[in-house]
Amino acid sequence: MPLIELQDITRAVPIPDEDDLHILRGINLRVDAEERVSIVGRSGTGKTTLLNIIGMLDLPDSGTYHVNGRDVLALGEGRRAAMRGNTVGFVFQQFNIFNTRTALENVAVPLLYERGLRFWRRNQIAAEMLDRVGLGDRLHSSPAQMSGGEQQRIAIARALIREPQIILADEPTGALDPDTGRTVIELLQKVAAENSAALIIITHDMDIARGADSRYELAEGVLHPLEGDR
Repeated sequence: MPLIELQDITRAVPIPDEDDLHILRGINLRVDAEERVSIVGRSGTGKTTLLNIIGMLDLPDSGTYHVNGRDVLALGEGRRAAMRGNTVGFVFQQFNIFNTRTALENVAVPLLYERGLRFWRRNQIAAEMLDRVGLGDRLHSSPAQMSGGEQQRIAIARALIREPQIILADEPTGALDPDTGRTVIELLQKVAAENSAALIIITHDMDIARGADSRYELAEGVLHPLEGDR
């Protein structure tokens, strides 16, 4: 059974006085645990919309979506949010970290929603995760004191602190120089493998895309195998 299975997923946006804008026209995707997937496509083709659906931040207009065999679209909003928090970790291009908090405080934020021992040990767990991404000596530094690559490492540590089964990275190297970007991708792949997590990366960088196990292009609302893989 695949970890992720989307079938015939569609999404359209209504436009006043015009026909609906069809962003996704029938997405089919299966992803296994530990699989690395890359998705490329021109700007405006719906890559982020697809990632938001996979991450349970948005709902499709039609189709089916299962995670570990569980029907995501049949869940109420509360249960879907709980499943998202326990299953998915997000890494964004713009980092989305708090500039007024230290690296340790940023990474510990997701554990504020935990109960029991993990809540009370949140700072220790966050410190251990920061050490794993090479920032064990920067626990009490603020993002303003750190480079772009270090800030992205904070974002990665925060995304992984709840040990998600699915890691979604939306242009995670877009704000970084090429060398730092390659380091960040290697780190994502390493930590995903250590956690037996599936990793789905949206990228414009073909070198990054071709390093995945499964490679797709999103065009005209449909996923196609990346040219050269067909």
